[in-house]
Amino acid sequence: LRKYEEVFNKLNENNVPTMILGAGSTDYSSEEKERVISFLNKHGIDSIITRNNLAYDLYNEEFDVRKGIDCAYFIDEWYSPPNSKEPLTSFTFDKRPEPTELIPDSASTIIRPHHNPFELPFSSPLSKRKLEKYSFDKQNFFISDSLTDYLFFYANADCTYSDRVHACIPTLAYGNEAY
Repeated sequence: LRKYEEVFNKLNENNVPTMILGAGSTDYSSEEKERVISFLNKHGIDSIITRNNLAYDLYNEEFDVRKGIDCAYFIDEWYSPPNSKEPLTSFTFDKRPEPTELIPDSASTIIRPHHNPFELPFSSPLSKRKLEKYSFDKQNFFISDSLTDYLFFYANADCTYSDRVHACIPTLAYGNEAY
């Protein structure tokens, strides 16, 4: 939420009603819950539709919250990527190191999409450290500023292995396996 604080401030300044769709978190600790509640109260969020039951359970007593589903489950209704000419497996790990024990023994090409290597569009002093963490020394490392480029890999992957929900959900939406 901190990344978008300026946006929320502008919305408040202009008295724009604000609803959060597909709300969820990577961290559901009590400390994070308090930070989120404080932020949302500060910015006068009108209502929330969660992406999972845990988020609903954490925030339904504080806000007007409805149970929902992650909107990424419907990405296949928005975009139909072309078919790949070769079998692919997606390894999308950009929050932690890639677990080498998961690399399958198969004929498919492993593609390594990375969703945020430069922390853009919200660059910070952490960016240099984050870049150092990823040495770009693995084969088929992929970066793009186009969502549809990533969707090509998830729609064509026999399986996506990832630490990102939004790599797994599109893969599932296109009928493939995710771990």
